[in-house]
Amino acid sequence: MGIDEAARTVLRTYAYPGNVRELQNIIERAVALTEGDTVTLTDLPPDLQKLPPPGTAAGPP
Repeated sequence: MGIDEAARTVLRTYAYPGNVRELQNIIERAVALTEGDTVTLTDLPPDLQKLPPPGTAAGPP
């Protein structure tokens, strides 16, 4: 089982308000939903899929 680069980037940059338990739940969910042997961005929860890429502005200043 692996995690592609886009999903890995989102997992690294997300703030995790629920701390490590939230990270664990997200990864368990993604592993259960993936149809292959690699977790992709589409396997992550919708709110994580909508995050702007790192280094971009999240909105107007």
